Amino acid sequence: VLRDLKDRRRNGLYDRLNDRPFRLNLGGGQKPVPSYRNCDLYPGGRVEFVMDQCRLPYANGSVHAIYSEHALEHAPRDDAARAAIGEWGRALRHGGHLILKVPDFDACCRMAAAAPDRARKPGERWTEKEWYRYTIYGIQKGQGSEPDEGQYHRTGFTQGELQRLLEEN
Repeated sequence: VLRDLKDRRRNGLYDRLNDRPFRLNLGGGQKPVPSYRNCDLYPGGRVEFVMDQCRLPYANGSVHAIYSEHALEHAPRDDAARAAIGEWGRALRHGGHLILKVPDFDACCRMAAAAPDRARKPGERWTEKEWYRYTIYGIQKGQGSEPDEGQYHRTGFTQGELQRLLEEN
């Protein structure tokens, strides 16, 4: 009973037992996903819960699904991003789902090096080379209510490396 109370307290962001599907959109910011709770490190108009994707306040095996689109590379350090994957594995139920979208670091580096070096055309947001650079390092200006640092990419993964990390966790 005491353990159950601790688990319920740890699940403080969820107001009842997890009998129905419980899904988290981590790092969702202003991009909610239908049927997922929109969570982000920075508060904003469409953010339901402010929390760190690297420290989920949920009991082991209590989350049905995690969706993360271009958020893992924003972890404060490379080791924190790797630990976040372990944290997600801890919180996910057996048979839970992980939808993870991150830039392919190898492909972005190759494409950035191969892209032509040219000035922007009138009305162009960024050149091809700039687009790949921003995908690798992040856009350097904050969007919405987040600070500029919220857009920095602090790590990256190749497909093989990410597959190994997911399998280990």
